Amino acid sequence: MKQLPLVAAMGLSIVLAAFAYLGVARHAPALSPEVRRPAPHGDWRVSESAALYHEARYAHLIAESHLATAPATAAAHFTQSLAARPGNAATWAALAEARLGAGDVPGAAAALETSRALAPASRELVAERLRLTRTLAEAGLPPEATPGLVQDLFTAERYTRRFYWGLMAEDAALAAIATAAGLSISR
Repeated sequence: MKQLPLVAAMGLSIVLAAFAYLGVARHAPALSPEVRRPAPHGDWRVSESAALYHEARYAHLIAESHLATAPATAAAHFTQSLAARPGNAATWAALAEARLGAGDVPGAAAALETSRALAPASRELVAERLRLTRTLAEAGLPPEATPGLVQDLFTAERYTRRFYWGLMAEDAALAAIATAAGLSISR
């Protein structure tokens, strides 16, 4: 039996490797048409079940890009994100901001309270939620109408002291609520 020359053996192995790659690539999640889903910008993405793309995060990022210029569009994308991941308190707070920007004060207040209910003592969200409370007050919703406000004030006083003291000095309505709750409003 004759041995194949080395070059012919290498050529055959390259051809076999190419066929093997094509067989794998044809069924890879990123390339398979069966797992593609349309994306908001006319392109496609791999479905979440293929574990290469997370729909909630993608919708959240799209929404953030529209927040300053098109708050109603941002609110729609935040809602889409919450459909995939309803327990995300940060997305609920962002939805409150988008709804407020779109002029939906009751919807913003409801989203803000959902964020507070999901993460009542979140030091990462407390400054954003207190800022939204102040903006809601400017839009006509008194701070007393937001039930989770006292918990946010306790969280701010405990974890973000500089922010809390500045807030107490600037906002008499919030300072009155903090005083009624037994919190100190001066250093």
